[in-house]
Amino acid sequence: MRAIPTTALIKIPRQRRSAEMVHAIIDAAVLVIEHDGVANFSTNRVASAAGVSIGSLYQYFANKEMILAAVLERGVMESEGLMRRLASADPEASIDDVLRRVLHALIAELEPARALVRDVFSIVPLVNEGGILSVLETRVGDVVRDYLLRHTDRYQLIGGPAALYVGVNAIVYVFLKWLTEPHPSIDKDELVEALVAMQSASIRATNPTPA
Repeated sequence: MRAIPTTALIKIPRQRRSAEMVHAIIDAAVLVIEHDGVANFSTNRVASAAGVSIGSLYQYFANKEMILAAVLERGVMESEGLMRRLASADPEASIDDVLRRVLHALIAELEPARALVRDVFSIVPLVNEGGILSVLETRVGDVVRDYLLRHTDRYQLIGGPAALYVGVNAIVYVFLKWLTEPHPSIDKDELVEALVAMQSASIRATNPTPA
């Protein structure tokens, strides 16, 4: 079963059939945007495309903004498993290499849908409780935090939780800006290296070479 974007829902589906309906609504939302554009996006169009009643749609989504938030959240959630596998694949990998893998995985997941992401941002606030900024902050922050907890003998966070908070949010914000407003002179490899360097500035290697 695909990941359910919980922060965008009024209630969490408990049965498989209900979960499938939620995914059908999200899939239909993507099709409506691609076919009709974000200006013509509405809950009625989505319900019709999904083959569900408008009442059934409103059981799980409060409005069209929450449907669009779910589109983005599900995309990030579906990359989470890959992010975690990349982060733990090589126990001896440096924090920089782990961040590079994770960021390249996010780009691979979201870059093909950058037009959709840009359209969604035009009507969904970037900063809200269930927004993609919050979702990405949690996912990327967990990768860095879990890595540092597993390697306390090798790395020390300079500045404590505040440094992690600032570094992760800076990474996420710049990443989303590049994704929705591509800079013609900055390719994805250059972007990733700059983001890795930004977070690494708050991490001190206490034992760069593991015993």
